[in-house]
Amino acid sequence: MGLSSREGLVQSRPMILPARRQYASNRPTRRAPLALASMLAVCALLGCTSSMEQTPPASPDSSARAAPAQPAAAPTAPPAGPATPAAAPASCAARIARVWHGRTPSDKAEAYTAYISSALPKFRTIPGNLGYQLMREAVGPETHFMVISYWRSRDDIRAYAGDDIRKTRHLPRDAELLIDPEQTVMNYDLAVIDLDCPR
Repeated sequence: MGLSSREGLVQSRPMILPARRQYASNRPTRRAPLALASMLAVCALLGCTSSMEQTPPASPDSSARAAPAQPAAAPTAPPAGPATPAAAPASCAARIARVWHGRTPSDKAEAYTAYISSALPKFRTIPGNLGYQLMREAVGPETHFMVISYWRSRDDIRAYAGDDIRKTRHLPRDAELLIDPEQTVMNYDLAVIDLDCPR
């Protein structure tokens, strides 16, 4: 090979080398690592993850589903005005308390209690009578009894007991069961009443 041939070879090389550089610069394989590195850097800043790292969300269980929202309860309206006070009890119609006292030996107390208890309901059949109470107290060998009957007026008592309303109206067996039966009773005006009295 002559010198001219070498020169021709040398001269041809500059034309071949640029072609190789241009070919190499157009290959995408050398830019791919840079592009991937850029994407990872952006994801690191933005907090994103790759599709391989993402886990598909589990289907919600029916038992864990949120209950549907309930409608809010309507507010309770405040009571209109102050509460109405309870009605005051009617005035007591009783005006007179007739009080009788007697005593028996304690061994006859039960017998007299049964006897007088059977007679007292007759009071409620008398016009003007508004009720009665029977009380007793054992004091040593004796038992004391007291009957309080309530009346509308002294005139109602007179219609039952007669003109002398202080006179005792004895029961048939009082002399048998009582110790020294008392001959008088007391008739008290009811000046103050603060109880559920007869009406």
